[in-house]
Amino acid sequence: MVNKILAAFVLADILFAAGGAIMLGFAVVVQQTCFNVPTEGVEAARHLLYREFPFNVGIANAVLTFIIFAFTLPGLATGSRGWLKVAGYLVVFNAIFTLGIGLNLWTTTLKMRERFSAIWVAQDAEIQSLMQTAIFTAVFGMVGLDAIFIMALACLLKDRKERERYRHIDEKSGARRGGF
Repeated sequence: MVNKILAAFVLADILFAAGGAIMLGFAVVVQQTCFNVPTEGVEAARHLLYREFPFNVGIANAVLTFIIFAFTLPGLATGSRGWLKVAGYLVVFNAIFTLGIGLNLWTTTLKMRERFSAIWVAQDAEIQSLMQTAIFTAVFGMVGLDAIFIMALACLLKDRKERERYRHIDEKSGARRGGF
């Protein structure tokens, strides 16, 4: 029978790595295309906004995500809790780092009014809101993945600790030696 806690953790781990892949893909693709000559107004506004983004920081964050994912693999393979604890601390650091990036991007979109007032004024209030919301919501969604991963990691660590405790109790009572 499959351990449900372990299965949930593996799913959260895969989602965490997928979030890093999405972040890396977005940063690399947009960094390569944001300096192309735009063909329409919406694309021009998007390129102007994207030029302000810290793509190298996003790439570093994605690489950190993959490193953390790599730290979880020995913990899954060996059953030890040490690797998972280190990964847990790194995930907390990564979540704070990602949150910082999200706040930076959010303030960039809020300050866009000052820098691009002619473009900004030409947009409807709904479009302005969409531009602000769409960008920081995606990055804060990555922090949500971090939070889910931290919870799954904590559950797996607790489960492994309980299993180790019961294994020690069984060894003391002689259940492992085959009799009473």
